[in-house]
Amino acid sequence: MKWIQFIVILILLNNQIGYAQSYQIPKTELLDFLYHTKSSITEISNIDFNRPFLPIDDPKFGSRLNQLIKNQKGLFITLDQTGRVYKATSETKNEIIFTRIDSTYFWGYNGGAIDFSYKDTLFSFGGGGFWRLNGQLRYFSEAYHEWNIKTISDELPLLIGDLHFINAPLNKAYYIQRPIFDEATGKTLFGWNLCNLNLASKENRVIGPISKRLLNLLQNSPLIYVRISLPSLNGILYQISNENILLFNFDENSIYKLLNQQIIDLITGSSKGIQLRNNFQIGDSVYYTRPNESTFKLHSFKISMKDFVKEPYPIYESTNPFIQFTWLMIVGGILLSVLVPFGIYRLKKKRQILSNSQVEIEITNQDSEQVFNQIEINLIEQIIGCCSKGTFISPDQINSTLGVSKKSIETQKKIKGDTINRINYKFKTLFELDVEFIERLRTESDRRFYNYIISKENAALYKERFKK
Repeated sequence: MKWIQFIVILILLNNQIGYAQSYQIPKTELLDFLYHTKSSITEISNIDFNRPFLPIDDPKFGSRLNQLIKNQKGLFITLDQTGRVYKATSETKNEIIFTRIDSTYFWGYNGGAIDFSYKDTLFSFGGGGFWRLNGQLRYFSEAYHEWNIKTISDELPLLIGDLHFINAPLNKAYYIQRPIFDEATGKTLFGWNLCNLNLASKENRVIGPISKRLLNLLQNSPLIYVRISLPSLNGILYQISNENILLFNFDENSIYKLLNQQIIDLITGSSKGIQLRNNFQIGDSVYYTRPNESTFKLHSFKISMKDFVKEPYPIYESTNPFIQFTWLMIVGGILLSVLVPFGIYRLKKKRQILSNSQVEIEITNQDSEQVFNQIEINLIEQIIGCCSKGTFISPDQINSTLGVSKKSIETQKKIKGDTINRINYKFKTLFELDVEFIERLRTESDRRFYNYIISKENAALYKERFKK
């Protein structure tokens, strides 16, 4: 009996101290500033997998993205896809001590989730793992040292790294939902929509479809190079490309283009926008570090609406029934006022109208032939070429075609998935077919991986439509 009691005590002690790991991290300008600032920062953007703060020896955890979070309870670091949480518990002259405060015993879920602070509680939203993307909302309980789920009205999965903005004071979280390939069913789900999660009421809903102009930008720019949350401007700044550094104000449904050349040069830098890391805003100042500085030196610049010009297109198309009805009445009135006086004239000119319609069809067909960009065309032709030889395209060939051979495995998987989903979406729209253009087949040797094929029928349709 005593042996049983002894074993139980050991288990309990292990549960209490097993996760209490501490790391003495050299004090840098970034960490020292965040540790001592009185400000709460909803989200600190970081996409640098190569510069972890925590010196964890285990390769399973040491290579995970380290995400900083700062609120009135302290400074935290979360490890992507692990559930681990570390809190800055004390400091010395030259170091800040981070101690693990969670009791998580699993990892491999919720990779790429949005980690943020809301009402001084750590939250994690969305992410993916084990063939599934989710739209779950989770919070960390410091009392129980565990992550728990919050019930929301509807789960709308979001892709890793997509456009999003957390407006904590107004209880709002906006995010753009792209077409998602469901590994379980083999189907592409959802579409290009703007969604809104009310953090107070937990109501999660689709607001409306993404506008065509913005959709064109997103489809032709698979990478988001820099993102900076700007609470003072009620929006988030995204570098979609060197030519399109845009501020999204979701409450206004407005897009603003950055014109301040000094800030543009700072963001684009000399390597296509990889110069800013650990970005956050306090007041009207944006703070950031650079990946080429091992000291995590803290830099800053000021930003305001004077640095932008409003774009002539919205983020999403409104689905408000009243607005739709109003516009329908206006457009209908205009059409009637134009069509009635010219009705007889149009009947007499039927042949001319048919001729003009034929010209419009030809122009539309010519425009639609540009639906695939050059990278997508190269990938399609490579897959068709391999299938015609009875072989499969290799992962190295795909990475080379997409220009991501030197990127991390997570980045390669994301860009590959985004590109294939985008190609399939365009194919379905163009040919009005509910089939997958590029099909995924699990490999026989390892069911976790896929081979990619294009059927002879779909290849024939593509070649006939786009023959030179």
